[in-house]
Amino acid sequence: MQQSFRALRVALFVCIASLTACGSLSKDAKKLMETGNYQDAIGLWDQVIAKDPNDAEARFYLNLAKSQLLNEDLVTLKGLIDSRQTLNAFDHLQKFNKKRNEWNLGLSPNSSLYLKQQTDRLYVRYLDLAQQSLQKGQVLRALWLDRQYRFLLDTQVQEDETKLKQDIQSLGEKKCITLDAESKTLPDLRMYATQFCKKFNRAIPHLTKLDDKINAGLSSVKAIEVDVAPLTRSEKGMLTDEIQYRIDRLAQFSKNGKRPEVLKVSGNFLQENTDRNIPMSHSYQVQIPYLASEVVKHTKSVPYTAAEQRCGSTGCWSESVTKYKDVDEYETVSVTKMRSEPRVYEFTGREFTQKLGMTLELQKITVTSDFTESSNSHNLTLPDIGLYPKSANLTVRETWLEKRFLEFGHRYYEERVKQWIASECAPKTHSAKWAHLDRALHCIRQEEGKTLAWIRQASQDHEGLEPQQVLEIIGPLAD
Repeated sequence: MQQSFRALRVALFVCIASLTACGSLSKDAKKLMETGNYQDAIGLWDQVIAKDPNDAEARFYLNLAKSQLLNEDLVTLKGLIDSRQTLNAFDHLQKFNKKRNEWNLGLSPNSSLYLKQQTDRLYVRYLDLAQQSLQKGQVLRALWLDRQYRFLLDTQVQEDETKLKQDIQSLGEKKCITLDAESKTLPDLRMYATQFCKKFNRAIPHLTKLDDKINAGLSSVKAIEVDVAPLTRSEKGMLTDEIQYRIDRLAQFSKNGKRPEVLKVSGNFLQENTDRNIPMSHSYQVQIPYLASEVVKHTKSVPYTAAEQRCGSTGCWSESVTKYKDVDEYETVSVTKMRSEPRVYEFTGREFTQKLGMTLELQKITVTSDFTESSNSHNLTLPDIGLYPKSANLTVRETWLEKRFLEFGHRYYEERVKQWIASECAPKTHSAKWAHLDRALHCIRQEEGKTLAWIRQASQDHEGLEPQQVLEIIGPLAD
């Protein structure tokens, strides 16, 4: 009985404490509402309802605070429209609708009418923004405005909007034709063009291979004439292949004009071999014996007499016994040890030196490469000191030429790209370069070193959208 009474008292205390806490929160929430701070008041009313879900008053005030907050949002929306902050007004409307859906809260008739008036005004602004984008040739921006904001506007599709959609489709088709033509030799731009044209119901195929661009007129070189003496036919073929590979890469930087029909490479290749006697040496180690003194420890057992107590039937007595203990003795003795000493064996060997040089002139670009390589040889066989015959090991001519051709091709490529950037990517031609997206693509590639870095530049300068907005419309740029 006593335990039941105690439990009842505890329960009553908890109930009173809970009611006291709820009452305090309710008072604070009402004060916040009186000062117009509905956002913080909503948080307090949520706490009250969490403690007592059946609190009807708290639910009433919670809905009232939310309604007041929505009304404030409507006033803010009107202010954004009045100040012609149209895009901010659209964003605000989107957040407003999201908030209404989360709260599952309806509007009063007056608030609904007010919202309708503001969305009608935004509808006109939306049409105006889209038309401005079309006038600037920014079809992607117009398409994004249409898809991003149309669903926010609770308005019947009108004749003006139908005309707008037709204009967007028409401009998109025209741009698709241009992209199709300009992207035939540019795989990355081709991906963009393919995705772009899908939005306007035009299908263009992907470039499946990078080599497809070789067939384009911009990269056509009928012949490469290599006049570099005294290269063999095979060596000239190696150089021709390397130059052709670099030209194929440079084709993406070319202008719309034709490239030279014949490419001429002239220069001189020199090879000099020398063979001469030179002094050489071999370092080794020898083991030398020597006498040294060492202290040696000896241990021996030494006897000594000790008295031990013994006991018998007649009594106990002392008796002398002999015991042994270990004693260490030290002795200095002579020992033979070995030490290593360095030796140098001098002799005469042969040095072979290969001097290779190449100077090439290609379209006002001169590349000079010099290479010197030396190697020694001798015929001595002295296993006792680790000296064995050695043969000279010089890089063979074909291997050296292959490396030099790679170096030449790379330097030629970098020099041509540098010239192209200086003429095509300079700020003074910034607006002109957008006449062809392929030029802009490669300007930005070289400036930023990223394969798809041009998307950011194109979206900002050419279409007026952020990268994410472009991707929202045309989808990921991938094969």
